Amino acid sequence: NDSNGNPRTRGMLVRKFTGDSTPYTFPTPRPIRLVKEWPEETPFEKKDFFRADEADDENFYTLPRLVYHIDEPAVAALTQYYRSNIPAGSNILDICSSWVSHYPLEFKDTMKRISA
Repeated sequence: NDSNGNPRTRGMLVRKFTGDSTPYTFPTPRPIRLVKEWPEETPFEKKDFFRADEADDENFYTLPRLVYHIDEPAVAALTQYYRSNIPAGSNILDICSSWVSHYPLEFKDTMKRISA
Protein backbone atom coordinates (compact mmCIF):
# COMPACT_ATOMS: atom_id res chain seq x y z
CA ASN A 1 0.00 0.00 0.00
CA ASP A 2 1.13 3.52 -0.68
CA SER A 3 0.83 6.39 1.81
CA ASN A 4 -2.86 6.84 0.89
CA GLY A 5 -3.70 3.16 1.45
CA ASN A 6 -3.93 2.38 -2.27
CA PRO A 7 -2.68 -1.09 -3.22
CA ARG A 8 -0.15 -1.51 -6.00
CA THR A 9 -0.83 -4.45 -8.28
CA ARG A 10 1.51 -5.52 -11.05
CA GLY A 11 2.96 -2.04 -11.32
CA MET A 12 -0.41 -0.29 -11.56
CA LEU A 13 -1.70 2.18 -9.00
CA VAL A 14 -5.32 1.30 -8.28
CA ARG A 15 -7.55 3.72 -6.38
CA LYS A 16 -9.35 1.89 -3.61
CA PHE A 17 -12.54 3.51 -2.42
CA THR A 18 -14.89 2.53 0.34
CA GLY A 19 -18.18 4.03 1.39
CA ASP A 20 -16.24 6.09 3.91
CA SER A 21 -14.18 7.82 1.21
CA THR A 22 -17.10 9.18 -0.81
CA PRO A 23 -19.28 12.26 -0.38
CA TYR A 24 -22.53 10.29 -0.73
CA THR A 25 -25.03 9.75 2.07
CA PHE A 26 -28.27 7.81 1.98
CA PRO A 27 -31.11 7.31 4.42
CA THR A 28 -31.36 3.74 5.71
CA PRO A 29 -34.89 2.60 4.83
CA ARG A 30 -36.73 -0.23 6.52
CA PRO A 31 -36.49 -3.58 4.67
CA ILE A 32 -38.92 -4.11 1.81
CA ARG A 33 -40.10 -7.58 0.87
CA LEU A 34 -39.72 -7.86 -2.89
CA VAL A 35 -41.69 -11.08 -3.37
CA LYS A 36 -45.18 -11.22 -1.87
CA GLU A 37 -46.00 -14.77 -2.93
CA TRP A 38 -43.76 -17.49 -4.32
CA PRO A 39 -45.06 -19.52 -7.28
CA GLU A 40 -45.84 -23.21 -6.72
CA GLU A 41 -43.46 -24.21 -9.53
CA THR A 42 -40.18 -22.57 -10.48
CA PRO A 43 -40.56 -20.08 -13.32
CA PHE A 44 -37.11 -21.02 -14.69
CA GLU A 45 -36.03 -23.56 -17.27
CA LYS A 46 -32.72 -25.45 -17.32
CA LYS A 47 -31.47 -23.21 -20.15
CA ASP A 48 -31.90 -20.14 -17.90
CA PHE A 49 -28.87 -21.30 -15.88
CA PHE A 50 -26.47 -21.84 -18.80
CA ARG A 51 -23.54 -19.47 -18.99
CA ALA A 52 -23.03 -17.23 -22.02
CA ASP A 53 -19.42 -18.48 -22.14
CA GLU A 54 -19.08 -22.18 -21.36
CA ALA A 55 -15.26 -22.11 -21.70
CA ASP A 56 -13.05 -23.39 -18.86
CA ASP A 57 -13.06 -20.97 -15.88
CA GLU A 58 -9.28 -21.31 -15.53
CA ASN A 59 -8.88 -19.13 -18.64
CA PHE A 60 -11.07 -16.41 -17.15
CA TYR A 61 -9.27 -16.35 -13.80
CA THR A 62 -5.69 -16.48 -15.15
CA LEU A 63 -5.20 -12.73 -14.63
CA PRO A 64 -6.69 -10.84 -11.68
CA ARG A 65 -9.62 -8.61 -12.58
CA LEU A 66 -9.44 -5.65 -10.23
CA VAL A 67 -12.78 -4.08 -11.07
CA TYR A 68 -15.60 -2.59 -9.06
CA HIS A 69 -18.87 -4.43 -9.54
CA ILE A 70 -20.98 -1.60 -8.21
CA ASP A 71 -20.62 2.17 -8.52
CA GLU A 72 -19.37 4.56 -5.86
CA PRO A 73 -22.82 5.65 -4.59
CA ALA A 74 -23.79 1.97 -4.17
CA VAL A 75 -20.59 1.32 -2.19
CA ALA A 76 -21.40 4.29 0.04
CA ALA A 77 -24.96 3.06 0.58
CA LEU A 78 -23.73 -0.44 1.52
CA THR A 79 -21.11 0.93 3.91
CA GLN A 80 -23.68 3.08 5.65
CA TYR A 81 -26.19 0.21 5.76
CA TYR A 82 -23.62 -2.11 7.35
CA ARG A 83 -22.68 0.55 9.91
CA SER A 84 -26.33 1.04 10.89
CA ASN A 85 -27.34 -2.63 10.99
CA ILE A 86 -24.39 -4.75 12.15
CA PRO A 87 -23.85 -4.40 15.91
CA ALA A 88 -20.33 -3.90 17.28
CA GLY A 89 -18.72 -7.12 18.44
CA SER A 90 -20.37 -9.22 15.71
CA ASN A 91 -18.78 -12.13 13.90
CA ILE A 92 -19.02 -11.54 10.14
CA LEU A 93 -18.72 -14.13 7.39
CA ASP A 94 -18.11 -12.11 4.23
CA ILE A 95 -19.22 -14.43 1.43
CA CYS A 96 -18.97 -11.60 -1.09
CA SER A 97 -15.43 -10.57 -0.24
CA SER A 98 -13.34 -8.98 -2.94
CA TRP A 99 -10.08 -7.10 -3.33
CA VAL A 100 -11.90 -4.13 -1.82
CA SER A 101 -14.17 -4.10 1.21
CA HIS A 102 -17.45 -2.23 1.57
CA TYR A 103 -17.37 -2.48 5.36
CA PRO A 104 -16.87 0.70 7.38
CA LEU A 105 -13.21 1.38 8.17
CA GLU A 106 -13.78 1.05 11.93
CA PHE A 107 -15.09 -2.53 11.61
CA LYS A 108 -11.57 -4.00 11.82
CA ASP A 109 -11.39 -2.58 15.36
CA THR A 110 -15.03 -2.92 16.47
CA MET A 111 -16.01 -6.38 15.21
CA LYS A 112 -15.12 -9.60 16.98
CA ARG A 113 -14.12 -11.34 13.74
CA ILE A 114 -14.44 -10.85 9.98
CA SER A 115 -13.81 -13.95 7.85
CA ALA A 116 -13.80 -14.10 4.09
